[in-house]
Formats: sequence, structure tokens, C-alpha cells
Amino acid sequence: MKVAFTSFGDDRVHVFCKQEGIPILLEIPEDRRIAEVYSKGGLIV
Repeated sequence: MKVAFTSFGDDRVHVFCKQEGIPILLEIPEDRRIAEVYSKGGLIV
């Protein structure tokens, strides 16, 4: 699973994935520069 725009203090997605045995392969932090590139269809990885 890819977790987009992770927030500090909110681990609900991580808890769910752990309970269901779903690996988190990538986390995208909240960052304006990343959001700008992503919104224009650019690659961030």
C-alpha cells in the first residue's frame, strides 16, 4: 500500500494495515513541493 500525505499523530492507516497484514511500501509526506509536482502529473519517486 502507498500512504499519501501522511500526517503526524494520526496512525489509523498504519494500525489498519498492520492488523490486516498489508505492507506499507511507500509514504508520501505532506510537503507543498511534492503536492505541486504531483498535481501537475509529475513523478515524485
